[in-house]
Amino acid sequence: MLSIKAQPLAQVGNATGESPVWDEASGALYWLDIPHGLIQQLAADGTIRRWTAPMMIGSIVLAATGRLLAATAQGFARVTLHDDGTAGLDPVADVLAPGSGMRFNDGACDRQGRFWSGTMRLSPDPTRPEGMLYRLGADGTATPQAKGLLTQNGLAWSPDGRVMYLSDSHPAVRTIWTFDFDPESGTPSNREVFGNDLPGRPDGAAMDADGCYWTAATDAGKILRLTPAGRIDAEITVPVRNPTNLCFGGPDLQTIFITSLQPGGAVLPGAGDLFSAQVPFKGMPEPRAVLSSKTPPPDEMVSARLPPPANWS
Repeated sequence: MLSIKAQPLAQVGNATGESPVWDEASGALYWLDIPHGLIQQLAADGTIRRWTAPMMIGSIVLAATGRLLAATAQGFARVTLHDDGTAGLDPVADVLAPGSGMRFNDGACDRQGRFWSGTMRLSPDPTRPEGMLYRLGADGTATPQAKGLLTQNGLAWSPDGRVMYLSDSHPAVRTIWTFDFDPESGTPSNREVFGNDLPGRPDGAAMDADGCYWTAATDAGKILRLTPAGRIDAEITVPVRNPTNLCFGGPDLQTIFITSLQPGGAVLPGAGDLFSAQVPFKGMPEPRAVLSSKTPPPDEMVSARLPPPANWS
């Protein structure tokens, strides 16, 4: 098995670094610090910029318009990054009521540009698997596609778009599933276990051009490459216990960027920082989210008070 060591890239000390997204147009990396509602950018020249949103954001994707879309504490929203360091959220589809005790988590686009993300309780309870996976259509409608989740994660699609991957990283579940996926309708079916006896817990994920699934094995300090048959054939060792997510980037899509968290609020060396690794595998150019021009942003910005910081991934 191939073993690679990740290297420190940026000392940012995020509480819960998540949702790395590579923008090939600008050569920039975007990622989040979830509990602080923070959007971060590592520019091509190495500078880091930060924008604070009015509520938690669980995941972001690039949009066809060049902007970002987000899955937030309430639903799906367009993001506007302002020069004053704030991030405005224009609602597209509100799903959760304020004070619901839930929020959106991991998200990604399928090969057709539909934005997917799932909900989870702010304090996951194994006796209450109430999380649901939602699909945001081009018309701005959010529809549930799977239920019974505790800590939704691991969204990715095979290169041909006909297999969808989904994980639940809660300690009581620790499972990755596959679905048959209809690219035309965006409908998953035939849910099957892909992996449930892996090191750590399966957090964020990415797909490579060979059709292999990469998962952040949080608690194990590794990134694992799984073949379509579910066999681990490569790993990246990360110098912290809790990597949370990854994406391919760089000019040749052979750099893996890795986010991490600070476990239990503890301040540990490197925890919450950004890492990278060069790999002999090529990533997939990720689709940009597509929304119809018939879904203009509302006039009112969303505003909400951030809850106390905590570690959720």
